[in-house]
Amino acid sequence: MSKLVNCKACGNQIAKGTKYCPSCGKDNRNFFVKHKIITALLVLFIIGCIGSVSGNNEEVAVNNNSEAKQTEVKILEEKEEKVPDYSVSLEGGAYDELEWAYYITGTLTNNKKDVDYIQILIPVYDADGNKLGDAIANCNNLKKGETWRFEAMAMEDGIVTYSEDVDVTGF
Repeated sequence: MSKLVNCKACGNQIAKGTKYCPSCGKDNRNFFVKHKIITALLVLFIIGCIGSVSGNNEEVAVNNNSEAKQTEVKILEEKEEKVPDYSVSLEGGAYDELEWAYYITGTLTNNKKDVDYIQILIPVYDADGNKLGDAIANCNNLKKGETWRFEAMAMEDGIVTYSEDVDVTGF
């Protein structure tokens, strides 16, 4: 025989574990059983708080290490230098014999990863410093560590100089 409890709403006796009172229809389950989604979110929040607190303890433990260890960490951080994805060296620029195109020569080293396509854009300017456009060159299948000797071409008239501020795109 099941144990009897009183209904939370009307006070009539009902069997323990009964979801709804047969007299008044009140839901007699506890809050957490009635609201499963809220309960699940609350549990996840509590787990996150516990994880966050334990993560902070590890950080404090690292900060409380000896001075020698802190010095070692600083040295390792200093050794991590940012290497650019590409290194570019521009050698010079001039018009071709017929003065139809302006060519800029140089080298590009791929410091990143193998790329299927890579292009370089070099801004070109007239005598007054106005940008006329870009000299462009592209290459396929450049492996990491490889150097590409390029000849970027611009078709604008009146080019006097170019910028060292190049735009390299690779993918």
